[in-house]
Amino acid sequence: MAATMSTIAAATEGPQPVTPVTKWIFGVAIFLSAFLLFQVQLILGKFLLPWFGGTTAVWTTCMLFYQVVLLAGYAYAHGLARLAPKIQGSVHLLLLLAGASLLAWHASRWGTPLLPNEAWEPAPDAAPVAGILTLLVVSIGLPLFALSATAPLLQHWVAILEQRKDAPLYLYALSNAGSLLGLATYPSVFEPLLRLRAQSALWGAAFFLFLVCCGLSAILSRRARTTPHEIDGSKDKVGAARAALWFMLSACGSLLLLSTTNHLTQDVAPVPLLWTLPLCIYLLSFIVVFHKESWYPRGFYHPLFLLSSMAGLFALLRGGEMPVLSQILTLSILLFAGCMVCHGELVRLKPSSAHLTAFYLTISAGGAAGGLFVSLIAPLVFPDYWEYPLGLFLAATLLLVILYQDRESWMWQGKAWMAPAVFAGVLVMPAWEVLQGRIQSGGAGEALLFVGLAGSLLSAFLWATAPAPAWLRQRDWTAPAVALALTTFGLGLILQVSLNLTNVVAQWRNFYGTLAVREQLASDRSYKYLELLHGNTVHGVQARSGPLVQAPTTYYTVNGGAGLAIMGHPQATLRGLKVGTIGLGIGTLAAYARPQDDYRFYEINPKVIALAAGENGYFTYMSSSRAHMAVVPGDARLSLEAEARRSELQQFDVLLVDAFNSDSVPVHLLTEEAMRLYLRHLRGPDSVIGVHISNRSVDLEPVVAGLARRLDLRSRLVLVGTNPYLSDGSRWVLLSPGRGLETPAILAAGRPTSAADPSAPLPLWTDDHNNILSLMLSAAAKGEASHP
Repeated sequence: MAATMSTIAAATEGPQPVTPVTKWIFGVAIFLSAFLLFQVQLILGKFLLPWFGGTTAVWTTCMLFYQVVLLAGYAYAHGLARLAPKIQGSVHLLLLLAGASLLAWHASRWGTPLLPNEAWEPAPDAAPVAGILTLLVVSIGLPLFALSATAPLLQHWVAILEQRKDAPLYLYALSNAGSLLGLATYPSVFEPLLRLRAQSALWGAAFFLFLVCCGLSAILSRRARTTPHEIDGSKDKVGAARAALWFMLSACGSLLLLSTTNHLTQDVAPVPLLWTLPLCIYLLSFIVVFHKESWYPRGFYHPLFLLSSMAGLFALLRGGEMPVLSQILTLSILLFAGCMVCHGELVRLKPSSAHLTAFYLTISAGGAAGGLFVSLIAPLVFPDYWEYPLGLFLAATLLLVILYQDRESWMWQGKAWMAPAVFAGVLVMPAWEVLQGRIQSGGAGEALLFVGLAGSLLSAFLWATAPAPAWLRQRDWTAPAVALALTTFGLGLILQVSLNLTNVVAQWRNFYGTLAVREQLASDRSYKYLELLHGNTVHGVQARSGPLVQAPTTYYTVNGGAGLAIMGHPQATLRGLKVGTIGLGIGTLAAYARPQDDYRFYEINPKVIALAAGENGYFTYMSSSRAHMAVVPGDARLSLEAEARRSELQQFDVLLVDAFNSDSVPVHLLTEEAMRLYLRHLRGPDSVIGVHISNRSVDLEPVVAGLARRLDLRSRLVLVGTNPYLSDGSRWVLLSPGRGLETPAILAAGRPTSAADPSAPLPLWTDDHNNILSLMLSAAAKGEASHP
């Protein structure tokens, strides 16, 4: 402490060497700012999930908000850096105090520094993106803005204190290390151990610690008497072309991150928390390249990008034929190689310290542009996640443009064998797919691929043998060879997109993901059927003709949990039933509805509602039913809570919770508070709650069993094997507060859940404390599967 005070006291004296204590203070402030930036995203993202349907798009929107605020913070830092050092520190300190005051005001009004109270709860059918962004601005906008400006501003202060001409990029690596640690420790440490309100309180306390470190840094910065412009005379000119490359490389890295995340979580493996893997890879690439420029050897990462692009194209072409873990590993390596290329070339183009804040501002603008494109523009213009192949093509294009402009690069200085090796490597996988007969896209696509293959190999051969004939020596074959290589790579990506459209009748995309209607031929080839897919998860199947048109299929067969809950209900033969369903799909459950029954569906995705209602005539379960049908749009739990507040309890005989077999698990529908809400809406002790727990990634049976034990509910687990439409079968847990499960059909088909064993340790999920990661790790350790 004495050393710190003496360092601060020297702030009024002339320029002095920067002491280790000073560097330590600056480093802690930068590290804490990045750590807190990512932690607050995760805390608020988890808090907002129940209000906006529990979809992974909530995280994507939070990331978009983060990137936009980061851009604003970097712009503020860039403008502030033009003022005198004494003024810079004072202004930033005032901003930090304003952010801290807002957190204190939140704590006095909400009881927590970060989490809005119930008055801010949105309407069930509120516009999700606008609602999320509004809540983020209100809760954390100003403190987040102050945090986002810290890293570039403090690096600028270090540069002028040390009077260095080069930028202190090691501090940017330290910042990204803080981000990575914040991301990694939340699901593994803070989320399992602390409730949301405790997380919020701890974050608020950490912000005040950061305020102290940053305040000391602001005081120390007053020692500076010069600016970077005065140090190096502004000899390093930054032209428009160089700044454009900064922007494009940063945008491409952000585009690769978010598009890879979407592709992995929607089309490859709908696994909870998988979205954190690409983000960790993205941050790791920043840490590596900004720590030391020598850690980005072109001779290693360019071939890695080439080989991983080749393997990635192979994985995209194979799709579901390739094991899931192999796909995740392949695309993760490709993301790492792509980010290393983008960020490595970015560091090679870095300016002197005179343009440090402009450099970071441009990087932030590029990152925000990539996020805006993936989050807002792509869903409007692309029916599927086509921004992923677009990002790969853009990364390859930028790399080749930079290499073509750099006459010292391997493109100009490489050996004769390099050109044919590069082009053969890019093309061997799609060519192998064609030769193996795996690609069934028609003669035109294969012909184009073969033309590109032949042309690229020919150009590579000419390039490699150019010194031989005189007519070859007079020509530059580099440009046409690069153009042909890019064209062929692009053709392979286009071919992959076309393969995903096989048998697709129609396709849509919105905030909640992608939807596709696909026509298939039955295994016995006697009829055709249509299936609705959300990502790669089947959400319903209906035959197009014949006696099975109105038959319940997939997860909803008569011997499954839903069929037993409805047909085996004690009152089913005596009167009409009131049936509620959370999750609509194609409306398959309407196949059980009789004229005297009343069915009420809760569905958050407006496109799913339109399709189930009969839009374009794809699905007819609901339109053909003679029972009373009602669909409530919006988040089911918010809708049920609103109905309860209006004293409109629904008196359900059967309530089916069918929302857990897709890309993300909406945890807020499976907590103690949610189950108590469901019980309020039941008619009586004979009513039944059915929870559909079929999921390829996580076994939810212990969670439902834990709720049954906590609330003293009877429970039965109903497992159904494969059927013609569903290779994995279905899993349901049936619950009842009374005798609803004591029917012969349910007793014969079901078996006791884990709740029957009083010694079995079961998790209890609440709104304030739940953790999917621990559940996944526990299941993996036991070797359990999440399907029959």
